Amino acid sequence: MLAPSRVVPPPCFRKRLSFDSILIVNTQPQPRLAMNRRTYKAVGGTGGVWYIGVVYLVLIQRSYAMSEAARLLRKAEEDMGRGRLDLAAERYEKVLRANRADVEALLGMARVSLATDSYREARKFAQEVLSHDPKQPDAMVFGALALEAQDQIEEALREIAAAVEAHPEHFLTVFHAGRLSAAIGEFEQAMGFLNKAAEMQGGNYDVQNLRGLVMMELGFIGEAMDVFRDQMKLEPRRVEAYISMIDALTLADEVELAERVLEQARKNLGNDPIFMQKLAGISLYKGDEEGALKQAKWVVEHSPNSLQAWLNYGMLSLLNEDIEGAEQALLQARDLDPENWEPHFQLGMLYDGAGVEDKAIESYSRSAELAPEHYEPHNNLGLLLLAGDDESQYPKAEQLFLQSIEASGASILGPFFNLALAYAKQGKNAEALEICTQLLKEDLPDETREQVEDLRAELTS
Repeated sequence: MLAPSRVVPPPCFRKRLSFDSILIVNTQPQPRLAMNRRTYKAVGGTGGVWYIGVVYLVLIQRSYAMSEAARLLRKAEEDMGRGRLDLAAERYEKVLRANRADVEALLGMARVSLATDSYREARKFAQEVLSHDPKQPDAMVFGALALEAQDQIEEALREIAAAVEAHPEHFLTVFHAGRLSAAIGEFEQAMGFLNKAAEMQGGNYDVQNLRGLVMMELGFIGEAMDVFRDQMKLEPRRVEAYISMIDALTLADEVELAERVLEQARKNLGNDPIFMQKLAGISLYKGDEEGALKQAKWVVEHSPNSLQAWLNYGMLSLLNEDIEGAEQALLQARDLDPENWEPHFQLGMLYDGAGVEDKAIESYSRSAELAPEHYEPHNNLGLLLLAGDDESQYPKAEQLFLQSIEASGASILGPFFNLALAYAKQGKNAEALEICTQLLKEDLPDETREQVEDLRAELTS
């Protein structure tokens, strides 16, 4: 019996490093891409959990005239530096009531809107600036960030590319070109932009940390460690470089060193949930599943509003064969953010493994609906339908595999094999054979190659 390729990631399963972004602001004299803890996303891997949050600040240098507008704008900047976005917005709006064309106030409102997740409003304010100055660099960046936040990645990339062309020496434009390139997996291109950003502001902590992360993706683990080590010395009270260094050491199978760095981080910064998540990841890497579960439980107790903490706890509970505990944790994650696809997907995996087919189909379907750009829900839902005896569902499974291939950018081979199985089950042997032929040209793991060869043999017998 041929085994289909199901997406069943282990706890803290690895995906690409996340380069998501949320805009924050402060009034430091240099632009600082500061970490905002609410933007952390856990991205699992052999080394555990990565917490990566890339956030931005934009500081507009200005000389203030002694006017009411200048006074309001100055006060608004101070409010934003203190996190009083509501007061800042009131001041910007007062300036705009007097002069709707005030570019600084419009940019300020765009910043406030991005910081408060009002992405359409941010886009509107950015476009209003561009109606006065079509090449205003901050407005071009803000408009692209608003698109990105609404999952319009291709449009955001086009606008950032236009901004780079118009302002090749504008720091934030170059930085975000690098970050977005990394987000879509174009790591060599990302490194070019980030190297240029580093030339502009070589001492910028966050640029260097992101450079290190991209180096890891490109396989330059030693070089990445050097970057993280420098950043740990530069700002020992910030968490990002510690976390990145732990990841790099774990990838290099230097687990004892990773534990020592983690111990130092906890000594310097305390038992932050971020570090406890990392500790759980290391415990899992060492095979201590029970210890990892205890540490993950500590995290959800201390960060009950963390979606990713509940997801990790749920999957670790499942690994420890606590099915009921896993379900409750994943339901908690789902209730925290019903519009997030991952809790639905992991619930689908849980119900799928437990043989609760109706709930698995419901969870996978909702996940696929929420995240058409992710291949995993389509793939697993297709497999459920293909595994049943209802032949009327096979064409639907076929379409789901096609959607999965499209969502993955044709870079994941599992959905191709599953599509071949769907064709075979429907008697479309020629189509199935063509896929098998193409797959066998790829560098496949031995087990996968054997499955493809077995399917081809069945089809030609």
